[in-house]
Amino acid sequence: MSDDDELTAAKLLRVPTGLHGLDTILHGGLFRGGVYVVHARPGSGKTILGNQVCFGHVAAGGRALFVTLLTESHSRMLAQLENMSFFDPPAVGATLSYVSGYQTLEKEGLAGLLVLLRRLVRDCKATCLVIDGVVTAGAMSESELEIKKFIHELQVYAELVGCTTLLLTGESQTGQQYAFRTMVDGLIELHLDAAGMEASRSLEVTKFRGSTVLMGRHLFEITSAGLTIYPRTEAAFGRSPDRPDPRDTRPAAFGMEGLDMALGGGLRAGSTTMVLGMPGSGKTLLGLSWLAAGAAAQEQGLYFGFFETPSDLLRKAEGIGLPWGDAIASGRIEVVWEPPLGVIADRLAEKLLAAVSRRHVRRLFIDGLAGLSDALINTRRSRRFFSALCNELRSRGVATILSDETRSLREFEVDTSDEGLTAMLDNVISLRHVEIASRRSKLAAVLKTREKAGDETVHGYSIGPRGFTVSTARPDDRYVEELQREEKASPVAKKRSKRRRR
Repeated sequence: MSDDDELTAAKLLRVPTGLHGLDTILHGGLFRGGVYVVHARPGSGKTILGNQVCFGHVAAGGRALFVTLLTESHSRMLAQLENMSFFDPPAVGATLSYVSGYQTLEKEGLAGLLVLLRRLVRDCKATCLVIDGVVTAGAMSESELEIKKFIHELQVYAELVGCTTLLLTGESQTGQQYAFRTMVDGLIELHLDAAGMEASRSLEVTKFRGSTVLMGRHLFEITSAGLTIYPRTEAAFGRSPDRPDPRDTRPAAFGMEGLDMALGGGLRAGSTTMVLGMPGSGKTLLGLSWLAAGAAAQEQGLYFGFFETPSDLLRKAEGIGLPWGDAIASGRIEVVWEPPLGVIADRLAEKLLAAVSRRHVRRLFIDGLAGLSDALINTRRSRRFFSALCNELRSRGVATILSDETRSLREFEVDTSDEGLTAMLDNVISLRHVEIASRRSKLAAVLKTREKAGDETVHGYSIGPRGFTVSTARPDDRYVEELQREEKASPVAKKRSKRRRR
């Protein structure tokens, strides 16, 4: 390797931030010796981010320096960090030093501050420097040229000694703020926005020299673990062209002769199936039965739901004779329950995919499409979000069932709460109740199959102590005639007939 190659390699050396999700967005982390601005409104989490980077850096074997400029006192800041899981008291004063630079800035200006920073980095042998309150330095500079000179000389020194630097700054009405944005190696912005009666936090990397990043805003939350950032699902997943060959694996059968026959033996690896039905039609029980059939065939299954608690699922499954408890105890089925209360959709997708990888899942049942849809703060993301998630599951060879409530009560038709999802589905199964001669009949139909010609047969199904069963026989002629009369009289059918006459 030549001297030039060695210099290039040193410049491109990555320094992980240690923040969940941020290194994914940055494709590995910050560059060693780079200078980056973290810009945010008060309360957005920039000080926590800076401290989290420092503690993560020293935990990985580095040394860090945190310098404040007219911000809260160190004792108060550290007291507020004590409850954070990343906070490590023995590191403070040993491998992580806190210093105030405001007095030097006030007396000697930016030139004196630069001298102080060089000395502190040298004495502390710091490989990570965080300066909190840089907006103060900008406000106290005499000109834009002075602040540019300060940034330039700081960059030269940081690169020379290999000290990765973060400048934390807030809103400013002065022109000097522009110099920070234009001269640094990268700009990370934290946003705090209203979302109805709630608030959402998001992070965006608007500038990053030397590398591509996952563009756009990515939601994050602040908990006792600090900042946890969730890259947008459509930006981070679903781009692999890999698809399993259906001939390499046997179909994931339901164990119900009528339904498996209509689907050509079951669901193919990497396929996405929607089960539609009105409330109480048995969507959840059908999904539980499918997972139980997989467990009996020694296949790993995952239930991912929002509205049914694990204990409720156990009662439902055992109520129709499914050995649900044994399947969970043996590890063949895992239940993940997420109450739909202010969760981030990308966190759900990340958790789901992690469970799929950890368990080598072949069968996945996502019970309640609305639980995922409601977690999308921006509903315009819906089509791209579900497309990326379905593509990612498909590339991993997972047979997936999604359940959703239909908005149409009278006809067999593909009618989901998320209209953009239809094109991504390989199969659609509809469950429906029909009243005929004061008797309620349960009917199932496969409305769409991608692997074979559609089966137009309407099958009767029943749910009882012996399980969820689907008949191989068609309903008798009386049922069919009554069903046809119902459909002809429905508003949807009348609209279609009117369009055909036109």
